[in-house]
Amino acid sequence: MRSDRHPPAGSAITMTESSAGIRYTWPADGSRGLANVGSTAFLVLWLVGWAMGERFAIISLFGGESTGPASLFLVVWLCLWTVGGVACLMTVVQNLRPLRPAVLLLDLDEIVYETGTRRPALRSDSRRNSFFPEVLEGMRNRTHRIPVREVGKLELERVGEQLRLSLDHQSRRIEIGRNLGEPDKEWLHSLLRSVVPES
Repeated sequence: MRSDRHPPAGSAITMTESSAGIRYTWPADGSRGLANVGSTAFLVLWLVGWAMGERFAIISLFGGESTGPASLFLVVWLCLWTVGGVACLMTVVQNLRPLRPAVLLLDLDEIVYETGTRRPALRSDSRRNSFFPEVLEGMRNRTHRIPVREVGKLELERVGEQLRLSLDHQSRRIEIGRNLGEPDKEWLHSLLRSVVPES
């Protein structure tokens, strides 16, 4: 491994050495600490209103107060209202959970990458078409164990306005350091290039 294994000055990446190899960590989520307090408080208040609406709709539906087309409308509305409430609740849970950092562990034979956990991103992203997969993906800390000799393509490419670092292993493309700044991604690419044999 080359001598530039230490992250550059001012990097979000920290490095520690152990008998297992060299361990690099960074926050998997760009948001810090109390950044989501306001939105979480709003969502909790919204959930109170949601629970009241859910209760009134169920009472109206099963209490015989609505019949015919009104009953059908209420069933459809209740289904959509429930989906919205579940999405809101998942977001609140994700916002309140402690975040796990991303970890990249390098040794001579294997790369271990833990994605860490992050807060749900309420933004348009061309790579994701639905809110639910984004929330569920962020809640999981996935671990990828990749033998160095099995790494396929290692790529640093521009996708829209973002730089994306990824490597291929078997049939999967694994994105590394999704929220890192461009200098950190460029440095990680150089580091991984020094570990991964040329394909």
